[in-house]
Amino acid sequence: MPLCPLGEAPRLKPRWYKDLHVLWLGDLVVKRYLRPAEEQWLILEAFEEAGWPPVLDDPLPPTGGILAKRRLNFTIRHLNGCQENEVLRFMGEGTGEAICWAPLCRGI
Repeated sequence: MPLCPLGEAPRLKPRWYKDLHVLWLGDLVVKRYLRPAEEQWLILEAFEEAGWPPVLDDPLPPTGGILAKRRLNFTIRHLNGCQENEVLRFMGEGTGEAICWAPLCRGI
């Protein structure tokens, strides 16, 4: 599914409901968590608190034994997996130090 071209991207931003563990875009549930996913939740909380900017510095705290870039990439893959409605895509911004999001054209 293609990302929306910049000129066509909607102004609609996702919403993360931390207490319910549900991610929405418009009136569609993107992802509903039934099990803990701490790293994904940290990223979603950071986006929500920042007002969903297009790019966000990696909010994951350092952890022993795992490279930060690898951990972020792994978490991004899981954010994109198992979406109830595939309307969002999360991506690295190229340096391994930040994360981006964009709507998928089908989902808007």
